[in-house]
Amino acid sequence: MLIVIESVLYIVHTYFVNLVSIIGTSPGVMLCQTKEQLVVSECRIRHLTGLLTDAERDLAKLTQQNQVLKEEIRRQQRSVEREQHAQNFEYLKNVVLKVSDSKNVAV
Repeated sequence: MLIVIESVLYIVHTYFVNLVSIIGTSPGVMLCQTKEQLVVSECRIRHLTGLLTDAERDLAKLTQQNQVLKEEIRRQQRSVEREQHAQNFEYLKNVVLKVSDSKNVAV
């Protein structure tokens, strides 16, 4: 938001500076000044376009990393759930072995 306000203030300031400089200048000077402003504006556009491209590339990379991390979290959660079930099966196996051993001893 602050950048937008600064940009608007810059544009307004530039407009008034140009308005003041237009009064009392020849058409050749005005053309030269306009060409200079065009070059500066085109340079600024290229710079901002580069920044936008970088931001979009970073966004795509971060989005992909986000998806990978979410899948890793899901995988870890499934692993924890399987571990709990494995402990239950281990307990059940031990109970069955005890019962089986006690029947063998009783026979």
